[in-house]
Amino acid sequence: MENIEKYIVLDLEMCDVPSGEKREIFDSPKELIQIGAVMLDSEYNIIDHFDILVKPQYGAVTKHIWELTGISPNDVQNATDTEKALALFEKWIPDNCMLVTWSDNDVKQIDDELYYKDICLMKLYDFIDDYIDCQEIFSEKMDTDRIYQLSEALAIANIDYDENIHNAHADAYNTALLFKKLQTEDKLTLSPYYFTSANTYDPFKMKK
Repeated sequence: MENIEKYIVLDLEMCDVPSGEKREIFDSPKELIQIGAVMLDSEYNIIDHFDILVKPQYGAVTKHIWELTGISPNDVQNATDTEKALALFEKWIPDNCMLVTWSDNDVKQIDDELYYKDICLMKLYDFIDDYIDCQEIFSEKMDTDRIYQLSEALAIANIDYDENIHNAHADAYNTALLFKKLQTEDKLTLSPYYFTSANTYDPFKMKK
């Protein structure tokens, strides 16, 4: 990563694709409804933003998704279609940059969108082929195999974050804050409410 000049921190929001005829065409349980991203310079400072709603072709924004993301069926009814939205995102991506995500879910989702909708965006294909998994780095810093949710990691790392969780742009911004801390601190400064001892106390184990 010696030639990396910028980092693109990406987050997506998706709706559900029902089983049946539509799933036979679009073989994925989720479909894209929002792309959120922030651009970082080589010092991990935020220098640009990308945020767009996407109209689903096979899935639907259910009440659960609406309540979770704040995105309503009306919001996506006249939104940009997937191919154009991904093309705009591809155009926004600079050269000599590295993708950063929280887990590999969003990378897999973009791959599904490109493949099952027969969208040819070669720069985007290449871009998602190599990425930094911030969730994996966090678990390594915590010296555990546990998989943390982003909200858990932000609280543990004592980061003052955007509480609009499950909004793609807000989660990209939050992931960027955590990524900077992971890259610049040899040892994480943990929240005073997170204690480690012979008997580890984890405040999130009680939250299911």
